[in-house]
Amino acid sequence: MLAEKEHERIINISKQDEKKYNSELRDFLYRQRFRKKSEGPEDPPEKPPFKVLFIPANTSYAKILSHMDQNNGSGIICETEADTMGNVLKQDWGSYSDMLRKAFHHELISSSKKTNNEYIEVPKPRISIALSGTPSQVMNLIVSSEDGLFSRFIFYVFKVDQVWRDVSPFANNINLTAHLNDIASDIVKLVEFLNIQETIIKLTKSQWDLLNETCKNWLTQVVIFSGEDSASIVKRLGLIIYRIAMIFTSLRKFENAEMSHSIICSETDFKTAIKLAQIYLDHSIFMFHNLQAQDKEQILKSGNYKQHFFDALPESFKRAEAVALGKKHRLSERSVDSFLKQLLGKYLTQEAYGQYSKF
Repeated sequence: MLAEKEHERIINISKQDEKKYNSELRDFLYRQRFRKKSEGPEDPPEKPPFKVLFIPANTSYAKILSHMDQNNGSGIICETEADTMGNVLKQDWGSYSDMLRKAFHHELISSSKKTNNEYIEVPKPRISIALSGTPSQVMNLIVSSEDGLFSRFIFYVFKVDQVWRDVSPFANNINLTAHLNDIASDIVKLVEFLNIQETIIKLTKSQWDLLNETCKNWLTQVVIFSGEDSASIVKRLGLIIYRIAMIFTSLRKFENAEMSHSIICSETDFKTAIKLAQIYLDHSIFMFHNLQAQDKEQILKSGNYKQHFFDALPESFKRAEAVALGKKHRLSERSVDSFLKQLLGKYLTQEAYGQYSKF
């Protein structure tokens, strides 16, 4: 609610600035008509940037870049229907997937056009994107799990219970508009507080060690159970963990009214970031397996069948037992043998020929 008001406020200011500029430009052009040669040159008025808070997903590549340039490199894309962006990315004029991939790492984005010698450069792009929609809309947005855009998103998939809710005004006495406005006012105070000075957020040696060890284990796990194409999910999730930790630390700074320039992330906040990342990893892997083989009548699959097969194996088992169980999880005898070989030394030990035990 407050974001919408802030967006409207910023646009109104931009419109007022543009109106003032047009008036000054008319006056300038009028003076040029009657300017004498003996008079010195006069510079035209400088056109002000037209700033917006929200950038529509249904926008061309050139226009999004222009918005970011005028917004000092920042922008928010928020859509309730994910295919709003998905449909645009398929168009030649709106294929800005590479822009989103670069913006995730704050890499320079530039564009040069012959018309009017136009050159735009955004040195450190900062784009926040929030999308909601059905799984099929996500599959329309990201064509393949091999697309680099996939690993730059975090996913949260859920199933809604099909229960009718009371929609009458007697259901509860919470005024959501007033409630959200109260929360939004706190967010404004947070932003104003953090804008007072730059904040440098650091991790301790033990936190860096935990991040490295956690991501190392995740990487081994997803490569074995989901294949090498899924490795990028973990690699970018390491950066996402740090960003979540930064957000939590910034909130702590605001709550404690702390004015320190440099702050170390607390153990509680860092471990919470790790736990959240584990959830996002599970959901990303779920989507990863549903993006690999798409068809029009596809429904959501249960996810990683290799992981389910491994979880179903007893603590100690024989090869024949694994082969029989593998058939229930769409694994051939040859695939089971290959998979068991991959697991040796990482998740399994081989006590004797054809006899295995989990760590």
